[in-house]
Amino acid sequence: MSNDLEILNNLADLAEDVCKKRGWKRDWLHSGCHLHLEASEFIEALRGKDGDPADEAGDILFVLLATVRFAGLDLKKIISMAQEKWVKLPSKEGEIEP
Repeated sequence: MSNDLEILNNLADLAEDVCKKRGWKRDWLHSGCHLHLEASEFIEALRGKDGDPADEAGDILFVLLATVRFAGLDLKKIISMAQEKWVKLPSKEGEIEP
C-alpha cells in the first residue's frame, strides 16, 4: 500500500499546485460544488450520454485530492478509515461472502 499511498500523495501535491497556480478555491463551498459537478458528469458518461467515464473519474479524483489536501487531511488515515468501514459493512441476505 505504501507505493499506492505515495502515488496518491503525489497526485494530491500536483492537484494542490494546479489549484494554487490557477487561483482555484478549494474551500468546502467551492469544492463541494466542483465535486458534485464532476460526479454528475461521471454518471452521465457511464450512462453513455457524454464523455469518457475514466476521464470523468479522474476529474473526481483530482477534486477530491485537492480538497483533502486543502483541508489538511491525512490520506493514510482516510484509506484506513475506508477499509475499516468496508470490513464492517453488514452483509445482506443472499449476498455471497468474499
